[in-house]
Amino acid sequence: MLPAIQEGEPDYTDHFVCQNCQHHDTIPTKDILFNQILTGVIGLVFSVYLFITHLSGLLSGIQHDKMKNSLQDGGLTFLSLIFLSGFSYILFRAYSGIRHRHEYTKKTKSPH
Repeated sequence: MLPAIQEGEPDYTDHFVCQNCQHHDTIPTKDILFNQILTGVIGLVFSVYLFITHLSGLLSGIQHDKMKNSLQDGGLTFLSLIFLSGFSYILFRAYSGIRHRHEYTKKTKSPH
């Protein structure tokens, strides 16, 4: 696969074309992959903190029979789980983008 440059294409992707069959493929740039990883990790850490905080508040309320804030803590625990799954998906997309990029940009070793 050889890098292919086309005018008018967005800057957030790299294009490659096969020299034998003319197959085109688009892969994300390193900047996009870095941003996905950074966003995913920061969001994941923040979401884990929120999940642990609200889950402990919910379980503490259940244990001490103080259900005053149980609906709020339960809802926020569920919301933090949604955010956890979203940021995990972003990290998964970054991982698959890195693997896809590596297939096209790996260096061939010279026999010398």
